[in-house]
Amino acid sequence: MTNSPVNPAPAPVFSALQRHFVDLRDGVHGDGAYSQASKERLFIATFALLDHHARQVLDDMNAELLLSTGIVLASGVHSTGDGDLLAIWELTWPEQRSADLPSVSL
Repeated sequence: MTNSPVNPAPAPVFSALQRHFVDLRDGVHGDGAYSQASKERLFIATFALLDHHARQVLDDMNAELLLSTGIVLASGVHSTGDGDLLAIWELTWPEQRSADLPSVSL
């Protein structure tokens, strides 16, 4: 028996992160999105895929931690005014608003 180092396969998250860095280096996002318009279409499509999951996480937090006293809001995809797109999901509740504290945001 030899003592050879074990080289486990990289975790999926590391593979995804590596692909992301390569995309950043190459100026590509997703499936060949080079132009601003194609990147925006990809962002909008991704928002639609994430919406249910983001709302579910915040709904669960609301139910379990705030006893359903909060409100889950989603901004939808909109322009920031400087050419970028933005989408936000947030959980807000009465005590947080009255204390002028930030909401829980994704």
